Amino acid sequence: MFVRLLGASDAAHSGTWNTPFTDVPTWAEPYVGYAFENGLTLGISATAFGSQQDVTASQYLTFVLRALGYESGVHFEWYSAWTLSDSLGITDGRFYTGTRVFLRSDVAEISFTALGATFASSNVTLALSLIADGVFSEMAADSAGIATLSIIMTANAERAAAATAQRAATAGDAAVLPTGVTVSPATVTLDINATQTLTATVLPANVTDRAVTWTSSDTSIATVSSVGVVTARAAGTVTITATTVNGLRATSDVTVIGAPVVNVPEFEHRVFELTNAERRNHGLSDLIWDDQVAAAARAHSEDMATNRFLSHTGSDGSNVGTRLQRVGINVSSWAENVATHSTPESVVQAWMNSPGHRANILDTRMTHIGVGFDNTSGNTRFTQKFTILPTAPSQITPTDISVFPEAINLKIDTAQTITATVLPANATDMSVTWSSSDTSVATVTQTGVVTAHAEGTATITAQTANNLTATTLVTVEATNSDVSE
Repeated sequence: MFVRLLGASDAAHSGTWNTPFTDVPTWAEPYVGYAFENGLTLGISATAFGSQQDVTASQYLTFVLRALGYESGVHFEWYSAWTLSDSLGITDGRFYTGTRVFLRSDVAEISFTALGATFASSNVTLALSLIADGVFSEMAADSAGIATLSIIMTANAERAAAATAQRAATAGDAAVLPTGVTVSPATVTLDINATQTLTATVLPANVTDRAVTWTSSDTSIATVSSVGVVTARAAGTVTITATTVNGLRATSDVTVIGAPVVNVPEFEHRVFELTNAERRNHGLSDLIWDDQVAAAARAHSEDMATNRFLSHTGSDGSNVGTRLQRVGINVSSWAENVATHSTPESVVQAWMNSPGHRANILDTRMTHIGVGFDNTSGNTRFTQKFTILPTAPSQITPTDISVFPEAINLKIDTAQTITATVLPANATDMSVTWSSSDTSVATVTQTGVVTAHAEGTATITAQTANNLTATTLVTVEATNSDVSE
């Protein structure tokens, strides 16, 4: 509104501006850039404009007075800008050190009355300057009652007189300005996502307005609320500043420690172990780990950590079932636990202390589990996913193998079938693999048929799926026609 008041909206959008501020939203960059380049704003710190804070009466009046050519620190003090604005008739004495509420309607009214104020270096009013610049016409201004000098001067005089009367009425309550401010603690060390409340002490004890404005030198590392609550966001150092109504400052240096390096698979498996331990403590069977379920859990933990939220609904609107489908699992029954904790032990304990999470862990219907952990963005997130999947039948492995006969004699170019017997008879996999120690003497097919090729001996071996073996010794002799007389 302020830049538009000056008729500079087009100029703001057509220019290229550079500011030191890191907290200005994209839509406001042209306006803040114009104001900064023209000396109308200095921000609330070296790198912060204060876009997330409420504007105060003294701040907006400072903008207006600077636009009229008045210098803060020379013609007025920014923390009591109403003193000058009252004398110019822009305000009527309603604003003072104790003002707590400053509304959009106040901004609109000040903007309107400022049109009738004169520049510091001339008797030309802001309205007449804007008319001369073609921002609006004299006819439009006249219809609003601000164009003619007589109307302007009368309005200014009336407001100035009202302000004088207001000041006189409250003369007995002279404001006591702050003379000092301290912040405690002066240094803070926080883990990512941790918080710390800072306390500002304003002196003297009978100060009229002990309010302070809190700012952070780098909101990507740590933010601070209007009541001094610091929240750590990322590893690094940052300065938190408390500023009194008359510009006195005190600081606290905050160091944010990065997320500890952890073995993610180890964390996930530990949660799995602790979960099954809880089930065994309640007479329940162990859940079976499933890599696909774990992949879905891991993806959700990463989503929550990266986007700084904790919910069963993903940042893309997905639910538990949808996320399982993405890894190829289509089931109608599932459950999920999510949490932000630092260790597997603490997260499982927290879940067991929560009735809903505890019910998921001890659900007798569930057969499989997957666990996902993520802290790559400095935000620890655990996810447990439970579901019901078909369980493979128990495997019965072979315990013995034998072959018959254990030895055979063959003539060259003759064949014989060897038989393998695998025990027990109900072994899950009864298959055997046949091989010959010397295929130039004798070969064997995968059905146990041995064929003799040349004189000599060869060992035929039958091997089960779990590597048990049995052998037959084959002796190959020459045929009668091969025997010389």
